[in-house]
Amino acid sequence: MSLRQRFSGLFHSRWMALVNILLAGSAVAANHYFQFFCRPVAWATVVLVLSFPPVLFFNLYRERVQKFRGVLSFLFGCAACICLYCILFIWEWNLLALPVTLVRPVAILAYVPHFFLIQIVVLVFSRRRLIDRACFKVALLSGAGFALVMAAWFTVNVKTVFHALRCGPETASEISQSYMSERMLGISWKYHLSFCAYDGWRPPLHDPALVSAFWLNVLIEPALRYAGLEDSCEGEPWPGFVFTDVRQRYSLERAIIIYQHVFPDHPLRENCTCAKEESAKYLNDPLWR
Repeated sequence: MSLRQRFSGLFHSRWMALVNILLAGSAVAANHYFQFFCRPVAWATVVLVLSFPPVLFFNLYRERVQKFRGVLSFLFGCAACICLYCILFIWEWNLLALPVTLVRPVAILAYVPHFFLIQIVVLVFSRRRLIDRACFKVALLSGAGFALVMAAWFTVNVKTVFHALRCGPETASEISQSYMSERMLGISWKYHLSFCAYDGWRPPLHDPALVSAFWLNVLIEPALRYAGLEDSCEGEPWPGFVFTDVRQRYSLERAIIIYQHVFPDHPLRENCTCAKEESAKYLNDPLWR
């Protein structure tokens, strides 16, 4: 038996379902305390719940679902998009997690997305039906298309949002109430954009649409350096606020003031925190007063 056949047989074993459950459960539990990914927003939670159970338990039911293999392949493609996103999100930890494992063994769980992605590719491309592979590719293209649409929406809002943050509450009326503008105004205090290794509380919510939009705007078109940000404000800009770098964090207090002007009915503090070990600091922060 060739190495390829052995490898494929391993991922087709019925015992793989148990391995999947243990790995997924361990990763969720570790993330709850140490935080790589904060709490997913509602739509992301739905996608996770729909996409991953078919992957986790596939080897237990694969003989019974022949009529639905096209749908399953599409869900496998959605799960593959999630794995790719996770791998990109942890960024340097793709390399750092291995040496850190020698000190803190829990760091090995950073490679759970890699494991699931390899498993998905093996399961999909071991099938002979072209329809299965086609549905898988449609899901991948759908994920890429979704990210591009979100990036374009981000670009549409970037001038008015950051102009308001630079010039003060009087310019908040320029911002339209939309899904993307709400996410953008919540950056760094309500929605996080990257893994945070510092001590202290983290923004509690994770929206892959916002993160993907930010990535693509920085990589494809640096919209955060929009020339309109150089326009003079009515009166003086907020003291000490100069937007000079795409990753510079503006004042959280100022962002919250603008957020309240544009979205007065939205909550500021979430009841659920990001990292469990920092929950008390987040819930009791004077920022929410």
